[in-house]
Amino acid sequence: MSRTCMRIQKWTLTLWFFSSTVTAIKAERAELLSSVSLATDTLRRLTRLPLASHVHLLSNAHAVEIDAASASVS
Repeated sequence: MSRTCMRIQKWTLTLWFFSSTVTAIKAERAELLSSVSLATDTLRRLTRLPLASHVHLLSNAHAVEIDAASASVS
């Protein structure tokens, strides 16, 4: 194989690697932004609720955690 062909292969592989890395980073960034947006929306909704609703939501979340823990133990 000629030296020029080997250089072309090397640069092709390098470009492919960086391209796939950038694509993966963009996908992770989009997923992270989606999660942050969801968390922000949830916090915004929770701050609009009266205190009694917060207590109810927290007790429901705790009950779900207990149910999940007992289900995994069984």
